[in-house]
Amino acid sequence: GAGEREPAAVPRREHPVAGAPGRAGRTGHRDRRADSTAATEQPARRRVLAREIATGREAAYDYDRLLLATGYRPMRLEVPGSNLRNIFTLAHLTDAEAIHQALRSHSRRALLVGGGLVNVEMAESLARRGIELTLVEKGSHILAGLDPEIAELAERELTRHGVRIIKERSVRTFF
Repeated sequence: GAGEREPAAVPRREHPVAGAPGRAGRTGHRDRRADSTAATEQPARRRVLAREIATGREAAYDYDRLLLATGYRPMRLEVPGSNLRNIFTLAHLTDAEAIHQALRSHSRRALLVGGGLVNVEMAESLARRGIELTLVEKGSHILAGLDPEIAELAERELTRHGVRIIKERSVRTFF
C-alpha cells in the first residue's frame, strides 16, 4: 500500500554487503574491512593498524571517522529440545541460507524467539513471504533499546502484517 517500502534487493552471495570495500558514497569515502582485525588504534593520528586474517600482513588505515563493528553473536537457548532440527540462529550468511532452505522444504510457519533488531527484521522479511509468524519476547516490549512508545509502533506494524507477538513469556522447551 501507500507509504510501504519495497524490500531491498539482496546482493549476490559473492558480494553480500552493498557498497563493496573501497567504494565512495555520497557521504564520502567508505572502506569496509571484513577481512582484517584491528591490532592497534592510534586515535591521535586518526589511524588504525590492522592485520589481515588470511595472511597476517599488517596495514595502516587513516580515517576521519571510525566505526569498529565487533560482530554479533546470537544467544542460543539452553532448554530441552534446543538441539532439534529446524532450530536456527542467525548471525552469518550460511545461517540465512540454512533458514531459506528449510522454508523451501518445510512448514510455512515460524517461531522467532526474542524481539531484538535481527528478529524484528526477520519477522518483516518472513511476513512478506507469507510465513505465519509468532514472535516471543521475554520483556514487556520488543526492541528493548528503544523507548516503549517507539517499540509499540513497531509492534503495531508487525501485527498489521500478521505477526503474532507474545510478550513477557520465555521459551522453556522445544518439541
